[in-house]
Amino acid sequence: MPNSIMDPFPYNIRPIESEKDAEEVAELVRSSFRPWLDGSNIEYLNQLQKEGEKARSHPLLTKIAGFPYNLDGIVCTDINGKIVGVINTYPFYQNERRCCLIANVCTAAGYRKKGIATHMIREVEKLQRKMDAYGIYLQARTEAAGSISLYKANGFSVTDYRKTWIHPIKKQANSEKSSNYCVENVPSSDKTLIETMLPVRYPASVIWNLDYKDELFGTDLPARVNRFLSSNSNHLRRITDQAGAVKVWYAIQHLRENAAQLWLVPNKNLSESEMKRSLHRIMQDWNGRESLTLDTPAADPDEIYKSAGFTLQHTLAWMWKRL
Repeated sequence: MPNSIMDPFPYNIRPIESEKDAEEVAELVRSSFRPWLDGSNIEYLNQLQKEGEKARSHPLLTKIAGFPYNLDGIVCTDINGKIVGVINTYPFYQNERRCCLIANVCTAAGYRKKGIATHMIREVEKLQRKMDAYGIYLQARTEAAGSISLYKANGFSVTDYRKTWIHPIKKQANSEKSSNYCVENVPSSDKTLIETMLPVRYPASVIWNLDYKDELFGTDLPARVNRFLSSNSNHLRRITDQAGAVKVWYAIQHLRENAAQLWLVPNKNLSESEMKRSLHRIMQDWNGRESLTLDTPAADPDEIYKSAGFTLQHTLAWMWKRL
């Protein structure tokens, strides 16, 4: 997408070419988000860069074997073709309407405050409108106030604030308070309760994230719950006390990277102590096989998750724009 001679924007924006751009994209994302990367993020970027190096060194072999990563999105390049900006895009469907999640919005040091991010965002919007997308979603760290201001200036609004937690590999939670809690498979009789509880934990303003995890959830709430209960029944569990009272329902979703996602649905009126004990029991059963990430409402007390061995990664402003 070259810019015309009369265009004062002196850079070029084009679609990402996975094989060609993998090395530079990996390095730009790494340098831009270094303070916030966890082990699974670093491993993914290392592998992406390694595959990019391999593709550059052995193009014929890569053409025969195929490139293992499909990088959707756009890059911005300078006059020499160097990548100085990137946005990754992840399409998904919400209530049968096409939407898009944008991520890894970053600009190289020395090229910031030149309008690159704004031009890239507008290019993504133009491309998504051509595909009749309903809206664009993103997550911005609350400590990056400048980023949130940038997105607001481009028409995005905050829909919710959420916290992201991570439980590192092999870090065991204290199990003393969870010894009387049991892990059980979920019977079909729980379906109605989960249908009620799920939108409370993941309200409409952030429910798109469940759509984006399409291998676990469907395209509307009943479909999500049905798949939650059926096709992934081996992953869905519940925690009960000695009297058989259900404390929480949960599912652990294995992701492509070296991590997994914990989806947690507490029962109504669950006390902080009961939530702590439930998390301890979940972590007992999990046993640290992979890093485990967890998304929670920002208003939840931090001590609940810290007590079970989770570390706060960041608080995110969940934002969206209707196209």
